[in-house]
Amino acid sequence: MRSKQLNFFIVEDDWKSINDFLSQNYVQIITQPIHDKDYIFSSDVSKTKEGEFKKVYMTCESFNKNVYTKFIDEQNYYLLDDICSYAIEFSRGGTYPNKPDEIARARFYFVTQYYQNEQIIRKDSDFIKWADNILAMFKKNFLLTNISGYGISDKALKWMKANGKILSDSGLTIK
Repeated sequence: MRSKQLNFFIVEDDWKSINDFLSQNYVQIITQPIHDKDYIFSSDVSKTKEGEFKKVYMTCESFNKNVYTKFIDEQNYYLLDDICSYAIEFSRGGTYPNKPDEIARARFYFVTQYYQNEQIIRKDSDFIKWADNILAMFKKNFLLTNISGYGISDKALKWMKANGKILSDSGLTIK
């Protein structure tokens, strides 16, 4: 399997701008879990409803035919097949209710090729170009600072400095 990713730190104050950016770029949001297979898209990446995962996926209308789900019997819901689907994983990071003094790392991640039945399956170059472009534009618009290889938004950097926080040794949190 081959993939690409972008690791970064953002804070709640970034969400409105991120939603605007995604909307302006016609990005569709897929929340998890999916209870109704016929209605999987959301317009707001920042809100986590009760029972939703912090991880969402992003795609655009031209790749909807390449978005696949799998049914999880035990929980009675669907999840996106993140290996085969033409979608970017967005682990939203940020603060968690049980750890309000830390910022968890966020990331964009997508698979460019994978193995299926002993064959290499390469995703379409149009999807890869689109995903690369979303990552590049996001990095340019939001991650103006870099700490130890991790992008950080200006608002997250201000929070970090105001609260005397540092990047953890693992790179997974600012605490």
